[in-house]
Amino acid sequence: MFTFCSILRIFSRVVAVCRSGRQGKVERFHGRLQRALACRGVPAADYRGWLDAFRQEHNYIRPHEALGMQTPAHRWQPSPCPYNPCPPNWEYPEGAWTLKVDCQGTVDVAGRRRRIGKTLTRERVLMQPVEHRYLVFYCNTLVRELDPAMPRSTIVECGIDNQNLPANV
Repeated sequence: MFTFCSILRIFSRVVAVCRSGRQGKVERFHGRLQRALACRGVPAADYRGWLDAFRQEHNYIRPHEALGMQTPAHRWQPSPCPYNPCPPNWEYPEGAWTLKVDCQGTVDVAGRRRRIGKTLTRERVLMQPVEHRYLVFYCNTLVRELDPAMPRSTIVECGIDNQNLPANV
């Protein structure tokens, strides 16, 4: 899903931990779902049916204060962006250093195999040297940081200073 969304230019944003204003909607929904499970119980044989009924109530019956007491179904509208089931391949800048991720989810950097992730198998990633390390991008999303002195790559969990990034990444 990550690779497909990236090719379609749909990108995720990293938000600060415990910032209810940013991720509170998802947390609030999960809390409501947990309370409904605790209050109503779920027949063991019909969990799917229970979840379908909950979704129907949540989206079509129950008004939401954050939506001006309207239901999500009332406010929903299709995206104006057309869906392209066969999007064009992502184009990295001319002359950029790119590597193809192998079937094990690794790339060869300076003679060492470095794990990038199996999600990106057979995809090209951009390698951006910065000081003593390498930043690894898939499309324009920073996915890993490689330090030649460390045996493992690092998952990037926070933003990187944009002054070090290529202009179109």
